[in-house]
Amino acid sequence: FHQFGSIRMIRWISKEILIVVDSHSNSLNDSVVEIQFEDCKIISIRSTEIIGKNLKSSQILGMKTKSRFVLIQLSNGEVYKYFSAHSDIHQSSSDHSAPLVEYYASFPVRCVRQWDIVTFGTSSQYSSEESLVGIDDHSKLYIGSTQFYHHCTSFAIHPQFFVFIAGGPQNVMYFLKRNETIEDLLNTQSEPDRNCYRFVERGSLIVSLIPSADKVVLQAIRGNLEIIYPRAIMLNSISMKLSQRKYLEVFLILRKHRIDLNIIYDHNPADFLSHIDEFVEQVIKVDFLNLFISSLSNDDCLPTGFPGYVSLPPDDDSKEEVEKEIHLKSLTSSKPQEEPIPDEVLNASSSSKASLGKIDTVCQCLREAMTKLDPNHFILPILTCYLKQTTPLLENALQHVRELRDCPPSSSSSSSSSSVSAENALQYVIFLANITDLYNVALGMYDFDLVMMVIQQGKEFDPKEYLPFLTKLQQMGKFERRYEIDIYLKRYENALWNLSRCENGRFDECIKLFEEHKLHHVAVQIWPRQIPGQKTLSKKWMKVMKSYANLIRNDQPNDAALIYQICGMKSEALKCFIDCGDWKSAFYHAKSANMTEQQIQEISYSIAENLRISSNFLESARIMIEYNEDIDQAVVDLIQGRHWKEVLRVCARHNREDLITTNVQPSIIEECNNRITELDKSLSEYEYSTNRLRIVRYRKKMNPNEGNDSQAEDFADDTISTMSGFSWRSLSSGNSSFSSYAASYSSGRSHGGPADGISNKQRNRKLRRERKLRKKAVREGDPREESYLVGRIQTLTSKAAHFKQQMQETLSVAISLDLLDLAERVQFAYEKFLDAIIRQETHPMPTPSKRPSDSTSSNCNSKQTWPEEAYRSPSLPKWISSTKSDNSRQILKFLSLTKPETKVKK
Repeated sequence: FHQFGSIRMIRWISKEILIVVDSHSNSLNDSVVEIQFEDCKIISIRSTEIIGKNLKSSQILGMKTKSRFVLIQLSNGEVYKYFSAHSDIHQSSSDHSAPLVEYYASFPVRCVRQWDIVTFGTSSQYSSEESLVGIDDHSKLYIGSTQFYHHCTSFAIHPQFFVFIAGGPQNVMYFLKRNETIEDLLNTQSEPDRNCYRFVERGSLIVSLIPSADKVVLQAIRGNLEIIYPRAIMLNSISMKLSQRKYLEVFLILRKHRIDLNIIYDHNPADFLSHIDEFVEQVIKVDFLNLFISSLSNDDCLPTGFPGYVSLPPDDDSKEEVEKEIHLKSLTSSKPQEEPIPDEVLNASSSSKASLGKIDTVCQCLREAMTKLDPNHFILPILTCYLKQTTPLLENALQHVRELRDCPPSSSSSSSSSSVSAENALQYVIFLANITDLYNVALGMYDFDLVMMVIQQGKEFDPKEYLPFLTKLQQMGKFERRYEIDIYLKRYENALWNLSRCENGRFDECIKLFEEHKLHHVAVQIWPRQIPGQKTLSKKWMKVMKSYANLIRNDQPNDAALIYQICGMKSEALKCFIDCGDWKSAFYHAKSANMTEQQIQEISYSIAENLRISSNFLESARIMIEYNEDIDQAVVDLIQGRHWKEVLRVCARHNREDLITTNVQPSIIEECNNRITELDKSLSEYEYSTNRLRIVRYRKKMNPNEGNDSQAEDFADDTISTMSGFSWRSLSSGNSSFSSYAASYSSGRSHGGPADGISNKQRNRKLRRERKLRKKAVREGDPREESYLVGRIQTLTSKAAHFKQQMQETLSVAISLDLLDLAERVQFAYEKFLDAIIRQETHPMPTPSKRPSDSTSSNCNSKQTWPEEAYRSPSLPKWISSTKSDNSRQILKFLSLTKPETKVKK
C-alpha cells in the first residue's frame, strides 16, 4: 500500500472485496480503492477518483455500504453510487475494466453526522420512492432536499417505520410509517397516534434497532445502554403474527408486555372464530386459557386502546353467520333433568336472553373446541367459559361439577395428570362466583348432595342456619319439597307446576299462588280446557278463567265480559259490557238472561247516562226512545248533541209537536244568537290581531335589534293551542241554555247522580285549563308577541273554515221553523268575517324579512297605508285562498238566501 496516501473509511462489501478511501497528496480529489482478495492474497487493486460537480476538490466525508452498491457523500452534500467491478450491474456494462460511479442525489448541506437511504410509500396504493435521510452538523433532519425537523439527535430504519428522536424540552421518539409517501409525511397536520411516539430520556441516542426482537437499544447521556419495546413496533409485529395465526407467540408477547389480550379476537373476529381449534391447540396450557377467557370484554379494544392499529379487514358476513350458528346451538341445547318441566317455564329467561356479544360468542366456541379436543384436560377453562358469560351460567357450571362427581376421569386416560377432581373444580367455581348464588342455584337443581358440597367448600355458611331448613326439606315429598324450594328461590312458575303435581292436588293453594303472582298463563297450561274423553269444560279451567277475568275486569272489561260469557256468568258479563260501553251486547245479554222489563229499564237508564258522559247523545236518545219511551229525555239528549234534524224527526214520529215549541225552537234561537256573537267577536279579534301584527313587524324592521325573538319560536306552538281554546271558549257558552233543559229534566230523576260528579270534575278541569291559558297571555311589547299574533290569526282562519259544516244543519232547521231572519243574520255575520279574511289575502301584512320601500314614521298605527311589496299573506286554507272575492258569496253560501250585496275591495 505504499502507493496510496492517507487511507480511511475501510468497508468490506463482501468476503473478497474491501473498499477504502484514499486521500493522495498529488490529487485534489479523493479516490475509492477497491481491493480484491483470494486465499488471503491481493489479486487486484482498482482506484476510482470521485469528481464532484462544481468542486475544485472532492473530499469524501461519508460512505454507506449497501447490498448492491456503496453510497459516497462528498463535502458539498452530493451523494454518489459506487458499483463494484464484480457486481451484477457492472457485469452487464460494456466496460468491464472500470467500476461504475453515478450521481444519485444531494443534501442541501452536508449531513455527515448520520445519513442513509430510506424507501417510502411501500404500500401497494403508492409508488415506492427512495430518498436520502440525514442529520447535519446543526442537528437538523433532512428528508431529501427538505428539512423535516429542526432538531434531531439520531434515527434508525425499521422495515415498516422510520424512527427518529426529536430533541427539545422533552425528547420524543417518533415512528413514521414507511407505507406513506414523503409528500404525505410533510403535509400531515393531524396529531400522531399515541402509539406512534413515546418520550425518552433527554440526550438519548439510538444505538441499534432490532426488528426481529421488536426492541430498540438506546444510549443515555450518562453512557448506559437501555432496551425499550416501542408499542408501535410491537403492534406491527403482533398484527403480522396474528395474520399468520401464530397465536402462542402473540399470547406470550401480550402477556409479557401486559397488553390487552382482546386484540387476539379483535384483530380479525371471523378468522379467529373459524380457527379457534388451532388457537386452543397452540395455547394449550390451562392457565393461559383461563387468563385469556378472564380478560375478554364486549368492547372492541382497537379503536380506543390502539388507534392506528393495522389489521386484516374482518369478514363481517362470516362473523355474523358464525355467531348466529352459535346462538341457535345455545337455544336448542337442553340439559337432562330428572323430571323435566315444560320449556316455556323452566329457564325460559336464560335461553331468551342469549346474546350475540363477543364474550358469549367466544366462550361458546372455546367451550365447544375444548370439549372436542380433551374435556378432561380443559375442565377449568370450560368452567371459566360458563362463568365468564354476560349472564353467568352457574347452573351449567354446577352441572359440570356434578358430572365430575358422578363420573370422575379414569386414571388410565392420557390427560389424567392434568384432570381435576369434583372438589377442586367446585373450589375453582366458588373462587370465581358468589357463594350465595351458587348455593341458591344448587338448591334449585334439587340435588342435596351438591348443596352439601357447596356448603362444605364455602366458609361463609353457619350450620345453625341451613341444617334445619335442609332437614325440613328432606322430610317432605318430592314435589312438595320442590315447591318449597321454588318458593324460597322466588321461582313462582316452577312452584305452580310442582304444587299442581302434589299428591292431594292442593288446587285452592294453586289458585292463591297464581292470583297473587298473576300466573294465569301458566295455570291455563297446567289445567286444560277439556279433560280428554269429556265434552264439557273442565271446572278447574273455568275457575282459572274466572280468576283471570276478575284480574282484567277494570282494565279490559270487554275481554273480561267474553270470558264471563264463556264461563256462563251472564250477570258479570252484562256488567262488563255496560262498563266498556258496548250497550248493544249488554241489551242482548240482558234479554237472554230473562230479565224483566223493569230491570231492563233500570239498565237502560244507567247505559244512557254513561253515553251522555261520553257525549254520545244520539245513542243515548235512541236508548231512551226504544227501551223507556221517554221522548222528553230523548229530545233533551238530541238538543245537547245538536242533532237538529233528528230531533225534528223524533218529535214528528211520536206526535210531540209541543216539544218543538218548548224545547227545540228556543234552543235553535239561542244557538244562532251564540253563533252571531261568536262571529262578531272573532271578527274583532281578527282585525285587531292583523293590525297589531303590522305594527309589530314594522317596528321590528325599523329597529331590528330591539327585543329578542329567541323565545318566540318556542312559543308559537303553545300560542296556537292557546288561541284554539280561547276561540272555542265563547262557543261553549252557547250550551248554557239548552243544557239547562237537560239539567232541569234530569234533576228530577234518581238515575242522574253519577253524571253530576263527573261534570263537576270536568268543570274544575276546564277552569284550571283556563287559568293556565291566562298565565300564558302575552301583552303588547312582549318579545313573543309576533308569534302569539300569528297563532291567533291562524286559529281564527281555521275556525272560519270549519264554521260552514257546523252551522249548515242548524240554519236548515231554523228555516224549517220559520226563523228566516235569524238565519240571514247568522249568514251575514259569517260573510263579514269571511270578507275580512279575503281582504287580508288581497292586501297581505308586511313580513319581517323585507323592509318597506317608503320611509314611514316609527309612530305607526293600524290605519297606516303599507306598500304592497312589503306584505305577506298568512297561511290560509286552500278553499279560502283559491276563492275569488267576486263570487265568494255564491260559492260559500250555506243556503240560497238573498241579502244586500257588500262590495269587497280588490
